[in-house]
Amino acid sequence: MRERFVQKGLETALNRAKPSRFRNRVIDGENEAHLIALTCGNASAGRSRCTLGLLGQRMVELGYV
Repeated sequence: MRERFVQKGLETALNRAKPSRFRNRVIDGENEAHLIALTCGNASAGRSRCTLGLLGQRMVELGYV
């Protein structure tokens, strides 16, 4: 931040720049809702919580992605 202030001024240092790249969404809203439901549900047997890998695998098994 200090470097931005020195090089580009106060206004630039205080206001963040908009991201220069745009990423397309990988899943749509309906699949995102399914993912959230899986995340909030109970974890697999023998686990205290789900990992991203397990969530991804489960989404494929259920045919969402």
